[in-house]
Amino acid sequence: MSHGLSRWAVRVVLGGVLALPGVARAQQADPATSSEAVSSQAAPSEAPSGDGTTKKEPPPPSITGGYSWKDPPKRRAAARVKRDPNAPLVSFPTFRMLPDGRSQLTVLVSKKTSIEQRVAAGRLSFLLRGAEVVGHVATLPLVVVHFDTPATRARLQRTKQGVELVIELREAARLQQTTADGPGGSMLVTVELPKAQRTYTDEEARRLHGTKRRARVERSRPLQAPTSSRRSLR
Repeated sequence: MSHGLSRWAVRVVLGGVLALPGVARAQQADPATSSEAVSSQAAPSEAPSGDGTTKKEPPPPSITGGYSWKDPPKRRAAARVKRDPNAPLVSFPTFRMLPDGRSQLTVLVSKKTSIEQRVAAGRLSFLLRGAEVVGHVATLPLVVVHFDTPATRARLQRTKQGVELVIELREAARLQQTTADGPGGSMLVTVELPKAQRTYTDEEARRLHGTKRRARVERSRPLQAPTSSRRSLR
């Protein structure tokens, strides 16, 4: 009996020893499979997006501190307006008072062009068809409120049809527009305004004088300490 058990034990030991090299060779033969299994367990799962691509998760916030910044978006340059080199150019309007109380507004156009008059409530405009005005300064208003004239201001305004000479009025008036030949083939457009029905310079002078007087009075007043409701201590 003892001889049978010993033989059986020897066979089991020999079988185990012979099987160990085969297991080792199987583990060494496919290292990629084991590494992929480990990496698949360690790598975080990535959810596929709608277009089929994997969406990466944002990195975790830093715990070391420091500074961060973001460059401001660059402003896009304004699109350049194409100018017609053959278009008539309009100059900034000028104003003058005549001895008899009338007044005139004048603009110089580099080339001759057609003029259309347009009437609206409190304003009158003259369209210089196909003309252009260069620069922003030429479109600023010409203020004439300090003169005895029916107009308050005049300005050049760009439109799709050309340039408009817009005249704003403070009283009803009938304006006359005339043209004359200028130097070098240019055209001089003059708008004549009648004498004003009332005197505006005195009103403006009184308004300015009153404003300056109030300012002088305010400066001459002594400074007063602010009053406070404090209880007297007894």
